[in-house]
Amino acid sequence: GVLLMNIFQLKIIAMIAMFLDHIAYFFPDLPMSLPLHWIGRIAAPIFIFGVVNGVKYTSSKRMYILRLYLASIVMAVIQMSTQIELNFFRTLFIVACICEILEIRKNQKAVSWIKVLSLYIAYQVIVCIVCGYLSSISNMYTETICFYLIPALLGSVFTTEGGLIFVVLGIIMYLAYDNKKRLILSYMIFVVVYMFFMSTNIVPIILWKIKELIPIIGTGLSHGMEYLLSIICRREYIYNSVSVDYGSCSSANTIIQSSTRKKV
Repeated sequence: GVLLMNIFQLKIIAMIAMFLDHIAYFFPDLPMSLPLHWIGRIAAPIFIFGVVNGVKYTSSKRMYILRLYLASIVMAVIQMSTQIELNFFRTLFIVACICEILEIRKNQKAVSWIKVLSLYIAYQVIVCIVCGYLSSISNMYTETICFYLIPALLGSVFTTEGGLIFVVLGIIMYLAYDNKKRLILSYMIFVVVYMFFMSTNIVPIILWKIKELIPIIGTGLSHGMEYLLSIICRREYIYNSVSVDYGSCSSANTIIQSSTRKKV
């Protein structure tokens, strides 16, 4: 059908964009590295859209999600040997899992999708805490296992490529999938809002105000905010063709780190 052909064409475009982006990633000194990164920004949203489409139309959702899971583990093993932060299969797997949970809404006799989603969120919180703790106590021999392999095996959002922002994008695409105009509008709004927050100091200021209002938490909150910013400000995978000022992210980390030193 027309839809499958269009999806295939989109995947080819995404693969070409990803290839060009990886050239710029591995060879940052190339004169054309920045334009190649700009082109590469379209890859992630297309792949996410492809996963949303796959969850809706695949003949076997379990096998589809299982293939994404296995691919994420294979890529995690490669990460352990290369130590590169490139494992988008993990992000796609999580998006697929959430889309499948939301699909439960269509079956009135099934268990409440809200309960399943709540359990999944609780699981992710627990697993993130476990992965974070294991990474904090790891050494030079176990660091890659704790940072790459264990989160992949557990299907955790911990250190996912691109950050949680891509998971949110996947949810938006799923909810707006059946209405093309709403899909286009929601994606445009998402990009504008994301670019606004990433090109200003609003997020660091809000987090800093929270720290001032809850000083009793002290250094722990500072470390928490620094980690939160590291998740939000995943500069490698901001997916549009506009240059972004990442100064707000780095300056925010500088502010938080200096605050941490003062508290110690």
